[in-house]
Amino acid sequence: MQFRVRDTVGNLGTGASTTYLYDGLAPSGGSFMINTGALYTNKTGVLLSVTCPTDTGIGGVQIAYGNTSAPTNRTTCTGNISHTTTVGDALKTIYVRFRDAFTNTTSELTKTITLDTTLPTLTFTESTPASGAFVGNPSSIGQLDITELNLGQFTRYQSGKVYPIYDSGLVLMMNFDNISALGETTGFAKDVSQYANTGTIYG
Repeated sequence: MQFRVRDTVGNLGTGASTTYLYDGLAPSGGSFMINTGALYTNKTGVLLSVTCPTDTGIGGVQIAYGNTSAPTNRTTCTGNISHTTTVGDALKTIYVRFRDAFTNTTSELTKTITLDTTLPTLTFTESTPASGAFVGNPSSIGQLDITELNLGQFTRYQSGKVYPIYDSGLVLMMNFDNISALGETTGFAKDVSQYANTGTIYG
């Protein structure tokens, strides 16, 4: 940009000029994950793995993050950030925004993780023989009730042997009993394994 001045009788003064760069674009290419993409955690302390924007503009880029929308705790963008969620077992949402030195700010990014600090419970119904009882039949009918939001493993121990029933090696577990508590219908079957291979029923 150049400037010049002239008086009323036509005398032209020495000119002056200046150069500046205009940056009106928000940083782009930024993203983040919670605990490397985990769906569940049993701790309020989590790790945010951040990919800082590649288009940082002039003066670098800052990140703001928090448990509510429009966070303002801006700090220099780095690859790993420790963060604490709110307490209480529930789905937690973390909000992130990136901003450059000229306050050009990105749209808000969100990720979720479920906080689960409740211990799993396992109960036997009365139809199961009491522990240590003698039975005349080598087999018996009983019912186990498991209460757990995020079941990872269910194992039977008998006579010194271990029998895995439910773990990460189980890739499909359906009952086809139309259990409404699982969200099942006559046309939809719920896979309760860790891989959620749910399916539609035809016929």
